[in-house]
Amino acid sequence: MWLALGLLLFFAWLIHTDIQLDRESKAFPAYANAKNTLRNIEQRLEAIDNGMPEQNKLSWVSQDLSAGKERSLLQKIAKRHRKTIADFQALNVSSDISETMDVFQRTDVRCLGVIYIFFTVSMLIFGFTGWKRKVHDVDMELRAIDLTARKKELEKLELELAEKRGVSNE
Repeated sequence: MWLALGLLLFFAWLIHTDIQLDRESKAFPAYANAKNTLRNIEQRLEAIDNGMPEQNKLSWVSQDLSAGKERSLLQKIAKRHRKTIADFQALNVSSDISETMDVFQRTDVRCLGVIYIFFTVSMLIFGFTGWKRKVHDVDMELRAIDLTARKKELEKLELELAEKRGVSNE
């Protein structure tokens, strides 16, 4: 039974790892975009602060904005991107998961997994057939013997009853 429990825990861990990888892969594009955009925004803000308004212009920002308004807008956008980066980092992204999944790609680890699964299933089958043979079958035999004994006892009682009726009728 412990082998089966180990197998179930292993599959539960695999499911958890898959869910974690799914979360990370969904959040990563937004994270990468936020990092890149934040770097561009910081370069543009630095250019504005250094008095070089023509340097590091961002194509997605209107050229009609004054330096003050542009600065205010870029600071608000940078704040949102910092939040996106913080949210991604809060996912506890770790390279351990990808390294662990790389281990499972190895042939020897897969072979060991197959052997473990085969061994676990074999032990479960062996255990349950042993239980069936030693407990269930014995119990069924005892029930059959008990049923046979009760039938014979019932026949004996019916004969005694028939004899008493025959004696009382005379």
